[in-house]
Order: sequence, then structure tokens, then C-alpha cells
Amino acid sequence: LWSLLSVFGQAERIKLGDLSEISHEVSGTVYALSEQVLEIENYNYDGFGPIAYFWVDSRPWPSKGGRVAPDAAPSSNCAMSTRDPRLPEARGITQRVEFPPG
Repeated sequence: LWSLLSVFGQAERIKLGDLSEISHEVSGTVYALSEQVLEIENYNYDGFGPIAYFWVDSRPWPSKGGRVAPDAAPSSNCAMSTRDPRLPEARGITQRVEFPPG
């Protein structure tokens, strides 16, 4: 991902693919806006997951090669532990996920 963004620069919006619906009616199309920002178009989630976060992986299912996407924007409401509030229901919205610098 990072090497693609370096080639195209930050002005390009690069389609990365569609979210995998493992459960909870998750769907949407993921775009890279910069090295630190992903945008999910037409994002859907039922809001009932006991803990919800964005997982980044090159495979369609979570694998040892993937990881939780760190959330630098509190407005994303990503839960990082069971003490955090649940990710709210989403129906056809545009959601941004921001990575911290570095």
C-alpha cells in the first residue's frame, strides 16, 4: 500500500478493494486517500459486534499477517478494548480511518 501511494502521490484516490463481510453486515469499498487515510465508501455495519475495529490484511479472512488498524482519529470510534464504546451502526455512509504518523 505505502509504495503505491508513493508512486501516485497524495492527490490520487486509489481503490484498494471491497470489505470482506465476515459478519455483522459489513460492506463497503475501500480507497486510499494518502499514506495515513483510508476512506470506505458506502460503508455498512449493523452495530451489534461486541467489539469492532478495522483489520488490515492482504487475505480475505483475518490471518497472522494482518493487524488491527491503529485509529488516529477519535471520530472513527474504533474500539480497541471491551471497555471502549461500540462502533455505531452505519448504513451507506462514507467512513474515514486515519493511521497515526509513522
